Amino acid sequence: LIIDFQEIRSVDAQSLYNEISYRLINSEPNKGCIDVKNPSRILIIGNSFVNSSNIGPILDEMLSNNGKNCEVNAISRGYATVKTYSDDANLMNQIRNGMYDIVFVCGFYSEDEINNLAKIHREAEKSNTKIVVFPAHNEGEDVAKKASKIDDTIVFLNWKGEINTFITNGVNRWDLCINDAHFHSTPLAGYIGAHMIYRGIYGSAPANPVKSTISSSLVKSKLGSYTTTGIIVNAAPEDIYYFN
Repeated sequence: LIIDFQEIRSVDAQSLYNEISYRLINSEPNKGCIDVKNPSRILIIGNSFVNSSNIGPILDEMLSNNGKNCEVNAISRGYATVKTYSDDANLMNQIRNGMYDIVFVCGFYSEDEINNLAKIHREAEKSNTKIVVFPAHNEGEDVAKKASKIDDTIVFLNWKGEINTFITNGVNRWDLCINDAHFHSTPLAGYIGAHMIYRGIYGSAPANPVKSTISSSLVKSKLGSYTTTGIIVNAAPEDIYYFN
């Protein structure tokens, strides 16, 4: 059974979604997959999900609390796509000139975005800037995967997939999604994304918790041992579901 959570809209569909029994999932994706040692500046670009999730400030605090001297800039432009940013001459100039060590790109909704990511990647190559495809929860996972394959230096870090894994693993979707027209991501979902980024760069979960950007007790109560291991527990390896 494959369900795209963003397509669940009607009351009947939501009720069905609540009643479906899923096998639980064990996940430890892409640990240490981003080969940038001690980055000093990180950029996250995307739509309103970047803002609603508070991922930028959460990641910034996570890095600071764990002794990482790295600044995070997160840009959220409403209904932004990859094209929104690839058409931004000033931003492309910043990337071309090496202002950022790593750029996390959201905004994959159609296959047109593959060419738009290629444009960003061409500028990033000029400064040896790492590009990471990082789909938010309302994006097309298949498109993002295809986009990540335009060059073998691009990393695919599946933020959307990790949120879906938690939902299928029993975390209440309303802890991770705002009950609005678009099911925007909550700060708890933002914490998951920040945790993925941290593990992707440093190869391990952060030892020290965040406190000011999101309640550490909330995170621990909802995500359990994930905060210290990066592993979503209680599943056999073969019990994996993939979400489009």
